[in-house]
Amino acid sequence: MTQQHDDGTPEPVISANGDSTICGATPPLDSSERQAATPSPFAGDPATAAPPDPAFTYIPPAGTDRPLFYSYAQPPVRRPVRIPHFGHLLLLALLLGIAFFFMTGALLAATHFRLFGWKFSTLSATDLGLNLFCEGILYLVAFGLSLFVFPRIWNEGYFKGLQWHGETAISRFWLLAGTAMGCFGLAYLDQVVMPGPTNAPIEKMISSPRAAWMMFAFGVTMAPFFEEMFFRGFLLPALATAADWIAEKFSVNTPVIVGSNGRVQWPAGAVAAAAVSLGSVPAAIFLAIYVKGGHFALQILLSYLVVIVLYFTVLACRDSSSRALARPIDPDGQPLWPLSSMVVASLVTSIAFAALHLEQQGNSLGPFLLLVVISLVLCAVRLFTRSLASSVLVHACYNFMLFVLLLIGTGGFRHFDKM
Repeated sequence: MTQQHDDGTPEPVISANGDSTICGATPPLDSSERQAATPSPFAGDPATAAPPDPAFTYIPPAGTDRPLFYSYAQPPVRRPVRIPHFGHLLLLALLLGIAFFFMTGALLAATHFRLFGWKFSTLSATDLGLNLFCEGILYLVAFGLSLFVFPRIWNEGYFKGLQWHGETAISRFWLLAGTAMGCFGLAYLDQVVMPGPTNAPIEKMISSPRAAWMMFAFGVTMAPFFEEMFFRGFLLPALATAADWIAEKFSVNTPVIVGSNGRVQWPAGAVAAAAVSLGSVPAAIFLAIYVKGGHFALQILLSYLVVIVLYFTVLACRDSSSRALARPIDPDGQPLWPLSSMVVASLVTSIAFAALHLEQQGNSLGPFLLLVVISLVLCAVRLFTRSLASSVLVHACYNFMLFVLLLIGTGGFRHFDKM
């Protein structure tokens, strides 16, 4: 008989071969039988991939010491830096100086071998071919050096560091073209209200069809690209960051107020100090050029440079505990300048931009003021679209409209007496 416990569970019985079984129950399977009887998880779907190989990761227990030379094995932590800043602008000036020597060498070689019929003794400042040759060499050499140098300093691409963003310009093409049309209307209004001289050097340069077509091609391609790259790509952001730096140094004992947009709100006195400090640069250059009846006064410029270097040295010695708050950068690594710093930087940039073309316009006030306003529009486009390509597009379209008007007015660059 089979013995049972009080709860009905059958008593195990020892069989003759030594296996322990329960009466009336299925005898247990051995390991090989259990493995054969167990269904494979991959049998139902042959397309199912095999399980990945196990990954073994060693996690050191808490409280243990770090390995030897642990700090040297870690990548350096870089503090976010606004680019391009004033130091990058000075480096660009150095590269332009190197490019100037290349340009001088190319010009001497061209006159030595009588290329284009040039002779050193007959070179003229109003020779358009000579001017375009020199500007082209200067721009291309400086651009090539910049493509090599700045990505190694910024640790990112050259055009990315300058916020090129060509897709933004393409997506807003018609809006930007309309902005250029508005600038063209301002130019027409300025010509009516404050016309420039009739014998400006720029008019002497384009007094022939060949020269006019050359100027047309250069004015809508290379000139907008390289001028925007220098003025709106380097100078404008460098001055905006410098304005923040000066305002920060003048607000050492003032709590930093950050608005809801993440931008700093500087006190009025700090903004005025930044405007006067940065505005003194073009003012000193104008004074050095025109104080002696148009003759350059080098002693005035050198004296100013000594004073301004000492001034900025004193400012640099003033430590600010709110440095991180005073120089905010968004998650994309782009600077967040306050409106006041952008206005100051735009004004200084625009005065410098207009001064570059002042001699071509016969040192006339009307064209000078027009170029200041046009440059302010270009600065606004660059800052609010965060796209250097957008300001290049507006600049190129504006020049294109001017040359088309000249083309129509002179009957296809054939009758310059109608200008």
